Amino acid sequence: MQLRKGESKFEQPTAGKQAAVISRFEDIGTQETKFGDRAQCRIVYVLAELDSNGRQKRISQTLTASLHEKSKLTAVLTQILGNVPDEFDSDALIGKQVLL
Repeated sequence: MQLRKGESKFEQPTAGKQAAVISRFEDIGTQETKFGDRAQCRIVYVLAELDSNGRQKRISQTLTASLHEKSKLTAVLTQILGNVPDEFDSDALIGKQVLL
């Protein structure tokens, strides 16, 4: 396999606000972070913007799977749902429309 710096098969989304739909919420298990080993999750968004092949672009966000009040996941859930329930079912996010 040959790799070249700066070469990517994925097209970057246009800068600025993007309409998107949450397509997946994945548990990616325990990952090593700068804060030590942490349970992680990934949110996958499908953008309205199309690539040069006519397919919708996708982006993802990896977060620590924590509902602590200062966690990034809590901030994301608050933005999407308006608040964070004491217990959270990730299936509730699938299909939600968001502006990124």
